[in-house]
Amino acid sequence: MKKILGTIFLSLLLVSPVNAEWTFVTKLSDNSSKIYIDLDTFKRDGDQIYIWKLSDLTVPYKSTKSSAMYEQMDCNTISAVTLQFVFYEGQMGTGKPKSFKRDTMKWQTYPPGSHMHSLIKALCDA
Repeated sequence: MKKILGTIFLSLLLVSPVNAEWTFVTKLSDNSSKIYIDLDTFKRDGDQIYIWKLSDLTVPYKSTKSSAMYEQMDCNTISAVTLQFVFYEGQMGTGKPKSFKRDTMKWQTYPPGSHMHSLIKALCDA
């Protein structure tokens, strides 16, 4: 866990806007996907964080091999809502994209020990 937080913190300091790319965060415990963030999209507005997150699937779901999500995260409640989804036919956000947006957005709170809880805490502490 400390390794993930340290990697994210160092990445925030070292990433240049000219070299925008996905930064590895973690591999889910069920091995279903690897999670990345695009630090060039990191925005903070008070206790709210905005960032693009990529889920690179180990096993494709239908014709989707990866998906990018524009996330809004709340530092006070350690919760997040996905504002925009983009599904890709290729790995790492490549191939034909298909955009999707829900009419009703639902906030989700994450328990300690979950990858999203750790990610939100790390980004809020940055």
